[in-house]
Amino acid sequence: MEGNDLKQVAEEILVFKYDEDTGTSAFYGILGEKVELNNALVLEVNMIPKRHDIVVIQSPLVSDFVSLVKKINKNSVTQKEIEDFQNKLENIKKNL
Repeated sequence: MEGNDLKQVAEEILVFKYDEDTGTSAFYGILGEKVELNNALVLEVNMIPKRHDIVVIQSPLVSDFVSLVKKINKNSVTQKEIEDFQNKLENIKKNL
């Protein structure tokens, strides 16, 4: 996690998978254990010896952002989808 919410969520992670349909990030450990985080984005992976870290940030915007970027890359995004995302950002801005 990032900032003041820094905490360990799993150990010995072997697999990471993001499920676009649910907006869930799943971390699978060496013993088969699974840790899920909603609306999480991996910012950094560090596998330096004696320090194995994955930095993750969580936000309600992550799944919408990932979906939007994928559609932009496929040239299949609509104006309405962009406007919907802009509206979510405007709502956040109003609450600052």
